Amino acid sequence: MSAKVVRMMPAPAALTVDEAAAHLRVSRWMVYQLIWANQLRTRRIGRCHRISLVELDRYLSGEEAA
Repeated sequence: MSAKVVRMMPAPAALTVDEAAAHLRVSRWMVYQLIWANQLRTRRIGRCHRISLVELDRYLSGEEAA
């Protein structure tokens, strides 16, 4: 009998707004409000916002955005 190999996908370096909202357990509207208030920094790729996990950790720890 052979062992089944399960491959885990690495965590993404950047999340979409929907993924960030799920991570923070808030609505996507709340994430957009944080972005517009400059409390959450993003990278734009075309029209899409991407939020790094480091940025989410910074926000959750209460540090100010630079």
